[in-house]
Amino acid sequence: MSMEGQTTISPSICSSGNGAASVDDTVIVAASRTPICKAKRGGFKDTLPDELLAPVLKALIEKTELNPAEVGDIVVGTVLSPGSQRAIECRMAALCAGFPDVVPIRTVNRQCSSGLQAVADVAAP
Repeated sequence: MSMEGQTTISPSICSSGNGAASVDDTVIVAASRTPICKAKRGGFKDTLPDELLAPVLKALIEKTELNPAEVGDIVVGTVLSPGSQRAIECRMAALCAGFPDVVPIRTVNRQCSSGLQAVADVAAP
């Protein structure tokens, strides 16, 4: 739902089971992405991945008004990342955005639709 260019977040009732919430429920409160451009060209070609991701994560904290310490997991979709370097970059971005070091973070590296795969991984039972 969008009003004047602003996305609103609203609660919804889960239709699975008996409708009662459980501490084991997975709740996706937001999903967002960094801007994109053509590989090795465009305005972000010299921008480091953690410099792109940190403002997105910070905006998610502000948008959802969640306490970063209450987040159970951060999943970041990436593509063409060199070894474990992207996971380190994502950890740095999360720390810069205000998430405590006890909040786990992982990356999903897929050649296409890695962000969508990250959301699907979290949503899967």
